[in-house]
This record gives sequence, C-alpha cells and structure tokens, in this order.
Amino acid sequence: MNTSNLARNPRAGIAVAITALVGALALPVWQSGVGWLLVALTTMAAIGASRIGHRPGRTSTGERWWRGGAGCTALALVAVAALRDAAWLVVLCLAVATALGSFALAGGTTWRGLARGLTALPGAGVWALLPRNGPGGTTSRRWWRITIGLGSGVVLVVVFGLLFRSADPAFARLLEGWTRSLPRAVSGLALAGILALGAIRLAHTPATVDTTPSASERSTRGLTEWLIPLVMLDALFAVFVTTQVPRLFAGKEYVLGQSGPDYADFARDGFAQLAVVTVLTLGVVIALSLVAGRTTARERALLRGFGGALCVMTLVIVASALTRLMLYVDAYGFNGPRLVGFAVELWLGLVFVLILIAGTRPRARWLPRTVAAAGVCVLLGVAVINPEAMMARTHMNRVEDGYPLDIAFLSQLSADAIDEIDTLPEPARSCALQRLSQQLEQPDPWYGLNMSRQHARQMLREGHILTCTTEFPS
Repeated sequence: MNTSNLARNPRAGIAVAITALVGALALPVWQSGVGWLLVALTTMAAIGASRIGHRPGRTSTGERWWRGGAGCTALALVAVAALRDAAWLVVLCLAVATALGSFALAGGTTWRGLARGLTALPGAGVWALLPRNGPGGTTSRRWWRITIGLGSGVVLVVVFGLLFRSADPAFARLLEGWTRSLPRAVSGLALAGILALGAIRLAHTPATVDTTPSASERSTRGLTEWLIPLVMLDALFAVFVTTQVPRLFAGKEYVLGQSGPDYADFARDGFAQLAVVTVLTLGVVIALSLVAGRTTARERALLRGFGGALCVMTLVIVASALTRLMLYVDAYGFNGPRLVGFAVELWLGLVFVLILIAGTRPRARWLPRTVAAAGVCVLLGVAVINPEAMMARTHMNRVEDGYPLDIAFLSQLSADAIDEIDTLPEPARSCALQRLSQQLEQPDPWYGLNMSRQHARQMLREGHILTCTTEFPS
C-alpha cells in the first residue's frame, strides 16, 4: 500500500489503532493463549474494514484459492496457541502462520515470488513507519511524528509516575498492579500495531507480475557441463544404495546382532549424515533446474532421466534416514529435536516426490506453492498428534524393554503430556508432575486461556500430588 493512502482512508488508521489496542489488552506475548487468536481475528477484521469500497485487483480463480487457503491455514496455526502448551510448538506455528498470512496478502507463484510473499508482512509494517521523501512521504512522516509523540509521552509518564509512587503508598500499590503487566501490554501494542499496519499496506498494494524467466533469459550451461557431474553423482548414489541395503532396511535384527553397530552409532550418526545428504541433493536439483539447458528434446530427456534417477535414489536415502531415526526412538524415545528432525526429513521426502511429478510435465508452476503447502501440512500434523504427549509415551514405553524411567525428562514436558504422565504408578507420577503442578498453581489471565493448561489443572485437582523424595536414575 502506498502510505499516502492512509491519509485518504481514515478507516485504515482507525483499524490499525483498534488492532494495536486489542494487542495491548489481549496479546499474551510470552506465553500461549487464546489472545493470539483474538488478535489474528481482529487483524483480519481491520483488513476488511480498510478495504470497504476498495476495488479488488485482478487475480485468477486459482490464485484466490491459494491465497484464501493460506489465510485459513494461518488462522488454524494461530489457534494452536489456544490448544497446546508446548512453547517450541506454539512459536513454530505462530512463525509459520505469520508467513502464510503474508502470502495470503502478497501472493507469489514462482520460487522468488513465493519467498517474497512469505516474508513481506513484518517489513511492510516497519517500512510504513519510516520517514522518507517522495510519494507517501507526508503520511509516513505523520506516522513517525505520532510515534515520537507517543515515545515522549511514555517518558514523561514514567518520570512523573515514579515521583508520585515515592510520594504516596496508596498510589504505589495501584501503580504496582499496573506495571506488572505493562511490559506485556507495550509489547502487545507494538507487535499487533506493526503487523496490522503491514497487513493493511499489503492488502492495498497492487499485485506484482510474477513471471518465470524464459529459457532464453536464463544463463544456462551446455550439456556436458551439467550432465557429467550429474552422472557421476548418480553413480555414487547407486553404489551407496546397492551396498547399504542390509544397513538401510535390516531393522532391529541387524542393529542388535553381533555384526551390527549399536543404536547410537547406527541410528543417531547415520540419520544426521543422511539428512545432510538429502538437503545437499535438494540444492543440486535446484541448481540443475536453474542452469541445465532444456532447449532440445535430447537435453530434456537426459535431464529427466538422470535427474529423476537422482531423486528416486534420494527417496531411498530418506527412507533409510527415517528408519534409522525410528530405531533410535524405539530405544530412547522421542524428544524435541528428534521429532522435528523426523518431520523435516518427511517433508523433504515429499518434496522429492513432488519434483519427480513435476519432471513429467512440461510446466510446473504449481510446484513452489505445493512444496510450501506440504511443509505446512506436516507442521499441522505435528500439532494435531500432540507431540509432547507422544514424547512422554515413547519414553514410558522404554521401561518395557528394561530401560530406566527418565523422570527428569518427563518433568520438563508441558501440560500437553499430562494424560500420559498421569498413568504412571506412584511415586513416579508425583515426581514427574511436581514441577508442572507448581507452574499451574496460579490461574491464567483471560487472554492466556489455554485448553491444555485448563485440562491439566483439572487433572491435578482430581489427583493429589505427593511430595517427591525418591531418586530415579536417568
């Protein structure tokens, strides 16, 4: 949005102010809670209010479906903050939701356009506040003056407030209640206001033409320059896959056998190395798509044949990496890094499947957005399965194989895992839940309402927590 439009559209300024106020009142900022969803819905309403009477730009039906789906999925990811308590999961979902919301407003069909669309939102709000000359400079300077005025007012209020606090005990008690939530309120106001301003600016910005460079516009390489290294890499992959079949798919029988390595050597180290191989291979495929010439039928056939073979063998590597990780999980259970690693490797496998499908078609404009959508679907799947409950379950299942119960790990999990931990016998149950019980003694504020924490409080009220005096090996 050209920032001069704010002057001609007072609804936009009012919408930003209301969203910022809702952020100050309702955004939890440092914890999960329903306030995140409330601010997201308010931002959507602000965008709609600012566009009353605005003629929509010309976009295709397919583009509208993609952008509308991204907006709805962004809301679903924000809703995770009201349902789950795991901080790492909520932060990840909110970050991806911001990127999807940005794409819903800015769009993008090519790889470059997709990257621009996913990252446009945060910078758009900050850019609208910066003072500058030229078109829109007057409104930009006006917003900058308002910001300076607000900052000066905050300084004056703080100085005189501290003086009044030292002069009267009653005012000091009142001020103490206000200042307890002041950092959260200020952070919420700034975050919600900047995002709303950026969202409205993007919503009023005309869509840019997002085109793929033609073969004549790209700097391509001759056949021998890209075919020779591709054939050499294919040969290396083929040797690895054929010689490693027993190690790739033999399972527990091989790993636990006398001739096999232990779990740590086989699964942990192997997964990390094969995951790096997968990422590097994806880089090779992207480089091929940029530099390999495809002007003749022979070049296209060779690229599809040898490039497709590389992708197929990479899928075998992905299957091997996931198999190794699951062997490690069978012995040691899931934790955060293992679960994220599993999800990322699964997404990379889906990416190579999509690349194989795209290689069979003359044009694949759908590929960039579908790759991003696959990653979002994997993240939604992780949120739906309740990852910290799965972590607790896999760690508790280790006891059946003779491993000690890791109470230290279980006690670090969030309220999401309480249904699993509550099934432990005493005193292990009380020891694992003692830290969580202390954290949930105080109720959440209304904007921090979280279904997982509410459920955990109810479970803890129904079951008494004993004093933990037992030492458990880890």
